Amino acid sequence: MNHALLRLPSLLVCLLFVQAIHADVDVKITFSENIVQFTDGRITAKNVRSQFDCGERIHGVFQLGNLESGSRKIHTQWRSPNGRVESVNKREIRIQSAQQIIFLSSSIEFSAGDPLSSIFDPAAGFEPYIGKWSAEVLIDNQLVKSAEFQVLC
Repeated sequence: MNHALLRLPSLLVCLLFVQAIHADVDVKITFSENIVQFTDGRITAKNVRSQFDCGERIHGVFQLGNLESGSRKIHTQWRSPNGRVESVNKREIRIQSAQQIIFLSSSIEFSAGDPLSSIFDPAAGFEPYIGKWSAEVLIDNQLVKSAEFQVLC
């Protein structure tokens, strides 16, 4: 008897269960050059937008709600125009109830450019960063939300 075939249905049920756990999660992602952090844990983005200059620090604010109670591994990551993950922030958070709202922030900044060439071409040295980026939220290693923004020079 092939035991691999017996394990396949249980694996499928397990994967469907994991997807169902995070199906109703409410995730909002906003981007801005500035954020405000409050003493009660809230974080807000000031002047929310979706287009940025190469020289700006870009902040992502991640608001998560309706999470299952228990310990959750939450990753926020930045994906470049070529599809490569450039930065990952990992956190383990204990969720007390589905009514609990979690605020997280993360930022990315591009360090490149040629000061002399930028006089003639502001994008000089920033070419790999120009284009559509995305920020993604993974909960327990499952992608639950992504949002895009544009980097222009």
